[in-house]
Amino acid sequence: MKRFPVFFVSLALLLGGCSKVSSSASSFRDDVPELDDAKEAEIKTAYFQEYEKGSFSNVSPENVEITGYYGEYHGSYVMFIGSGGAGWFMITEEKVGDYNFVYPTTTALKVYHEGQFLTVSEAASGLLSKEDLSALYTRYSTENESLYK
Repeated sequence: MKRFPVFFVSLALLLGGCSKVSSSASSFRDDVPELDDAKEAEIKTAYFQEYEKGSFSNVSPENVEITGYYGEYHGSYVMFIGSGGAGWFMITEEKVGDYNFVYPTTTALKVYHEGQFLTVSEAASGLLSKEDLSALYTRYSTENESLYK
């Protein structure tokens, strides 16, 4: 009979510890601002114009999806974006200064700035500061922890 309360105390401690781990892992996601509707429409339309227009008759800016948004850094917006058909399931990497971004597919992060899409490497040559890269890498690697094991 004494094992019953000990079991529940142990379970409560275990679950309490798990919630602390998951809340700290998600804390980066909690502070990422949402794209407002106008900026999201602008980005999707720009992506469609640059990559998708004329490729498929049923693709429109509304079919473009932002599947992972990692925030705004001094007027540059970082995300995974596409129309659903791109990217082989193969781990790929992008080395940017001291940081190694590991992607689960051949689709890399895109940086949108004033109508143009760049890789993180390209954006690191003037648009993203060292502090921006550090914050982006911390957010990205924390949210995609399984890729870094």
